[in-house]
Amino acid sequence: MNRSLTHSLPAKVAGIFLLVILAALITLSGCATLGGLHYGIYDRGVSSYYETSNCRSEMIDDLHEIYYLMENGVTNLSDLGYYSSFENCNLRFAGYSAKTGQYLSNDANMQQAMAQIVLSMQLAEGEILPQYAPDQYLLMEFKPDPDPQVTRSEDNHLLPQTLQWDINDTWFIAGVVSPLAARDAYFRQNRLFQLVYSTRILAPILLAVCAFAAVADLIFLCCAAGHRWGKDEVVLNFQDKIPLDAYLFAMGSVGFLLLMVMAELTYNLDIARFLLMVVAAEGLLLICLAILLTLCTRFKVGKWWRNTVAWWCGSLFVRICKAIGRGVRGFFRLFPLVWRAVALVCTLLFAQTMLTLLIYDTGDPAEWFLVTLVFDGGLVLLVMYLARQLQHLQAAGKALAAGDFDQTIDLSRMRGSLRAHGEHLNSLGQGLSIAVEQKMRSERMKTELITNVSHDIKTPLTSIVNYVDLLQKEPSEEQRTEYLAVLARQAKRLKKLTEDLVEASKASTGNLTVHFAPTSLQEILDQAIGEYEDRLQQAGLETVIVLPEGDLTVMADGRLLWRVLDNLLNNACKYALGSTRVYLEVKTRGDRAVLSIKNISRQQLNLSPDELMERFVRGDSSRNTEGSGLGLNIARSLVELQNGTFDLSIDGDLFKVILTLPLLHSQEMFQ
Repeated sequence: MNRSLTHSLPAKVAGIFLLVILAALITLSGCATLGGLHYGIYDRGVSSYYETSNCRSEMIDDLHEIYYLMENGVTNLSDLGYYSSFENCNLRFAGYSAKTGQYLSNDANMQQAMAQIVLSMQLAEGEILPQYAPDQYLLMEFKPDPDPQVTRSEDNHLLPQTLQWDINDTWFIAGVVSPLAARDAYFRQNRLFQLVYSTRILAPILLAVCAFAAVADLIFLCCAAGHRWGKDEVVLNFQDKIPLDAYLFAMGSVGFLLLMVMAELTYNLDIARFLLMVVAAEGLLLICLAILLTLCTRFKVGKWWRNTVAWWCGSLFVRICKAIGRGVRGFFRLFPLVWRAVALVCTLLFAQTMLTLLIYDTGDPAEWFLVTLVFDGGLVLLVMYLARQLQHLQAAGKALAAGDFDQTIDLSRMRGSLRAHGEHLNSLGQGLSIAVEQKMRSERMKTELITNVSHDIKTPLTSIVNYVDLLQKEPSEEQRTEYLAVLARQAKRLKKLTEDLVEASKASTGNLTVHFAPTSLQEILDQAIGEYEDRLQQAGLETVIVLPEGDLTVMADGRLLWRVLDNLLNNACKYALGSTRVYLEVKTRGDRAVLSIKNISRQQLNLSPDELMERFVRGDSSRNTEGSGLGLNIARSLVELQNGTFDLSIDGDLFKVILTLPLLHSQEMFQ
């Protein structure tokens, strides 16, 4: 779906407004369609209100009321109130009580027809009223007629449908006049029928179209729920932050009240009640829409159940239970392990005894045996579980005793003291493994120090001893000068080796003091290139520097950073292939500055980057060049002390070093 629509507030407001209008149209057209089905417009072809069951039901309700009045002794038309006036009532009726022989009617034609029906029924049953002469009955041939043909009322209104009805020896005939003159219930129901009948074709079509449009609009609102312009993540509004179960309860209560109101409005339905019912339906729709949209938003965010009162209460209950459990376990752990085991066994035996006594009172041995068997079976399983875990711990202890420090115990199924003991064994294995590794590393360091450093120290010392011996033999002045130069060079080499050893030791242990300050990377790089310019030219190396625009400032210790560049450039001068280039490139990556140095090695690099980073390892495996093999290791340690990284890679004869340092604005420098 189009992002500009789902994140647009006007589009969502328009969607809600459109859905309200569509819901009103669906309610109106749906009610009109249901009304047409109810009235029989579609299936029975009813075209007049007088043919509907509503008209008949309303007539029967009125006749019930009149019957109760007659039962209470009402015999005069003036005592009927609402039914006695043609201006207030559209019903025309006549009633006869067989118990009292009394007539009650508001229409002369209806009363005459009622008298004919009574007379016809009496003749059919062989009963003759004493006030009439016998010859009268000979002239009349009336038979019981269930549908009296009364076509007009006393005031000359048409009676399209008449009803004959009896209850408890009281007979009625009734009809509703046409046109309807009085504004009573028949008048209001007729207006509603005329409205439904006039929309009998349009209503189903409008219902289908609006329902389809409402579904599409509802899908759009569900997709747009929780989205806001300019934000990619889902945003909760005020109703989405209300606990879900409390929100559903409140909205459900309001919706239930609206349903009750709608159910109440269905009685004596007319146009006014129908419009009120539409308003109530719109309110119910808005409640359902609000619930649906907040559910969509919460589901998009995820973990919606956490924002519920039930979750809060459940979490609080769990925390309380955990606190009680920790307290009980803490109290239980105050006792030695033996006493804890005794207390556990005693508790289980006490529980079994109490169960035995309770079941014994019932007098059912089978039930007692079954419960005891289940309880003892549980105890056996518990003992098997403990034995299995102790077996794991025993195997781990044997492995440690045999020198296998890499074996660990699976603690996922252990609990309590067994788990604590397993953790101790795992920690012991890790500690022993680390100690052994450190010991082996220390031994390797000693071996390397003895093997490599002794060789590097032996060479200048041998030269110094030999040339001192030559000086003692009183050489010529020219030879003396040459011997002194060799002594100075070998002494300087020996001093450099000693300084490298001390610096490597301090860098690896972190005993160097780092003074962070804003440092221009371009400036210190220019100084280093200027310092090594003569040596690079003597080695036949051309430098290619690629710098970004503007000044690039890092937070570092300038003295240590210079030492790193000194080691790298010195390494290039000693081991790079002549008549090649040394590339130095500076760029930024996020909040860090990246410096890369690349050159072609003069000797074939048969070592891996990790091996080159080890101490006392040189690119010149024959060890003919001067150096201690500590330069790269010292450089890496110094960079890491400045919150940077030092990476070494080899591709054929290409030697490449990449180091990164935090920029001045980086927050990492304050860590």
